Amino acid sequence: MIDLTAVRVARNLAQRRENDEIGWAPQLRELLAFQKISGVLGADVAFANFVGIAPPEDREIVAKIVTNAVGNHIEPLALGRQLPPSTSPGLPRKGTPPPPCPPTSPARRR
Repeated sequence: MIDLTAVRVARNLAQRRENDEIGWAPQLRELLAFQKISGVLGADVAFANFVGIAPPEDREIVAKIVTNAVGNHIEPLALGRQLPPSTSPGLPRKGTPPPPCPPTSPARRR
């Protein structure tokens, strides 16, 4: 079952979209994603993701509506500091051929 607060927020946003107050309202897929994230990481993270997926021009009003519904301030979920691709361990650099496969023992061949 989808969190009732998330459904209430989605309905509020849908009504505002119908009234041309905002340009985005979550669809069923966003509510299903909310429920999955909530089950793994908790409702606060799921609501932060909800705010984070809203288009930038609507994000402030979405954050305000979510904050009012939840009762505490919700910031949009964002990616933290990323490692540059060249420092990622275990991944070959772009353009580098993959390493050869290890030989198999005769007993494992079929």
